[in-house]
Amino acid sequence: GITVNSGNSLTINGEGTLTATGYNDQAGIGGGSQGESGGTITITGGNITANNSNGNGAGIGGGLYGAGGSILISGGTVNAQGGKYAAGIGGGLEKNGGTVTINGGKVTATGGDYAVGIGGGMSSSSHGTLTIGTGVTMLVSNDASTWTEYDGNNRARFMSTATILTSTTTDWTSGIYTLGSSDVPISDRITVTGNVTLLLPEGRTLTASKGITVIGNDSFTIGGTGTLIATGGSDQSGIGGTSEDNKRDAGTITINGGIITATGNHYGAGIGGGYGGDGGNITIFGGTVNSTGGSGGGAGIGGGPSGAGGTISITGGTVTATGGPRAAGIGGGFDIGYGGGAGGNISISGGKVTATGGAGGAGIGGSSYGDGGTILISGGTVEAAGGGIGEEDAGAGIGGGYYGDGVNITISGGTVNSTGGDSGGAGIGGGFNGDGGNIIISGGTVTSTGGYYQDDEYSYGGAGIGSGDSFEGEAGSITISGGTVTATGGNSDAKGIGEGCDSDPVSLIIAPQSGKTITVYLGNEWGPSVAYSEEAECTVRDNVMLTKTTP
Repeated sequence: GITVNSGNSLTINGEGTLTATGYNDQAGIGGGSQGESGGTITITGGNITANNSNGNGAGIGGGLYGAGGSILISGGTVNAQGGKYAAGIGGGLEKNGGTVTINGGKVTATGGDYAVGIGGGMSSSSHGTLTIGTGVTMLVSNDASTWTEYDGNNRARFMSTATILTSTTTDWTSGIYTLGSSDVPISDRITVTGNVTLLLPEGRTLTASKGITVIGNDSFTIGGTGTLIATGGSDQSGIGGTSEDNKRDAGTITINGGIITATGNHYGAGIGGGYGGDGGNITIFGGTVNSTGGSGGGAGIGGGPSGAGGTISITGGTVTATGGPRAAGIGGGFDIGYGGGAGGNISISGGKVTATGGAGGAGIGGSSYGDGGTILISGGTVEAAGGGIGEEDAGAGIGGGYYGDGVNITISGGTVNSTGGDSGGAGIGGGFNGDGGNIIISGGTVTSTGGYYQDDEYSYGGAGIGSGDSFEGEAGSITISGGTVTATGGNSDAKGIGEGCDSDPVSLIIAPQSGKTITVYLGNEWGPSVAYSEEAECTVRDNVMLTKTTP
């Protein structure tokens, strides 16, 4: 092991591997065997395994009768296993966990047979202080999590302030909540008040059959590797707003890890607003998320019917979002009586994202009659498909819903595949009868195809990038300064880049950044003359390759 007694400090960083095993009563990393508490231990990177082999020292923290000291983890992969009576991270036998702060990385902490994963050792009077930041993947396990007493000392706390959930635990106030040794079904709707963290242990499932309310200034953070299934009650979101007045807008929802399935009931979003509610602030750092909007027009992730998407950020994980009828997969919801919801502010910088709009909704952006909002994609893999069925009812893959404009769409990185809804949504830009908006592509690999529909009388087609099929819409302003772009119009009258069928011309600039070459693949036909109409303002500078592709 590595001895770091109180008053001393150790910082571990880099990308290599460290395995530290404390023998007898020593911590793997931390205090010695003669009652020494741990010092100041900071881990910012690396693959770290710390354990006690056969005694009463913590994996990281105090040795026998030693407190945990000050432990900060901000990166790397950390696995800590405590001795028989010691915490995985924290105190040795009878001593408190000290101060533990986890701001990043992937952390697995397992207590000994008679101690918690993070906190004090067996019979300790205090578990110390635990702070968990955003973007953390955690698994905390220990057999003691289901016990209530041992030798007169209450050791039921799973972590420093955690509550072990039961089937009747529905009022969650500020603190940490987790599952014990078995799955937990909760049949009534759960209400989050204050700042609440849910940690899902591996192999455990929490089923919230009426969903989880998170509204206003309240915040809800989900971490771990277990499973959460949340299904909204009457007109409620799976996680977020309700159908009650002043409780419809979602609060702050953060997903760091876990396997999350969220389903809105009728007017509710899967994750986000209730009936008529906005999406609030939704951030996904990791985990596997499957979110489906309700049958009355809730977004998969974002607004309830007629609600805007709110502020949505995805930096990692695997995310699948499916909108209800006329709602966006990620973005705005729709209500036939009150109209469409805009996409809000949506940013994707990592992860794998699959977003599918309901009929008339964008994959990412606005619902039917909702504009796309501000959409930024800088990384990750994005698959987006606008919804469409029959004639004149289609959303863009990324951008506006039916009759919705693209507004502001920026792609600077990642791999993006986007398809407009049937009957003429643009791949990227406007829905049917929607303007393309302001579209900027400066990097990434972008493949975009307009939607297409043919009936006995008309053929409908959206641009690959630009406007949807339109009697009124304009292609907007399109600037391409980097990346590899493949754009195919929905039919022979829709441009690969520019206007959809029957739309007005586009303002198009294809101008590579210094020292770079842009390759633009145009479907249907090839050459500058079909990238835009003759009436359009267009600049095509040097180092641009226009290449024909087959639709």
